[in-house]
Amino acid sequence: MSKISHAYAKSLFEIGKEQNELGAFQSELEALQQAFSENENFFGLSDNQQKSLLVKNLSNRIPIDILHFLEVLIDNGRFHYLNEIINDFHELVNEHFGIVDAKVFSPVPLEEGQISEMTRFFSEKLKKDVRVRGFIDESLIGGYRVSIGDKVYDNSIKMQLKTLEKQMLMT
Repeated sequence: MSKISHAYAKSLFEIGKEQNELGAFQSELEALQQAFSENENFFGLSDNQQKSLLVKNLSNRIPIDILHFLEVLIDNGRFHYLNEIINDFHELVNEHFGIVDAKVFSPVPLEEGQISEMTRFFSEKLKKDVRVRGFIDESLIGGYRVSIGDKVYDNSIKMQLKTLEKQMLMT
């Protein structure tokens, strides 16, 4: 999180909060993040071309405050921070509502029951509403690794083997 992206995210967060539209803003920004990640050519256009395309394609589709926000980013030469800004905005909204995201890495897709159990376990442990998303990590032999903010809970076979190796070397 850079100071620049956080400052812009905080400004947009305050606007969304003031208008009681944080959820709507978050949904729109996630959709925009996906759209821009699929169309990286947009970032190579001139400022005028970017603004023209935004107004032409988004003016009737997204809240006007988000459109104006995107125009401000372009005007200030900060549009390349958009992905970071959206991520920071997402963190601010989650913090506001007491939600944390948990990324669970496993060698195979998690079953719904496993996701539910992890959600329950980490919600109780952290005393927050935890949203679990699963990701495949083929480098794991078995087990899982959970990343929540800057903390990692590693219950992978790979980590268990490393721990066992350290214990054996110490004896």
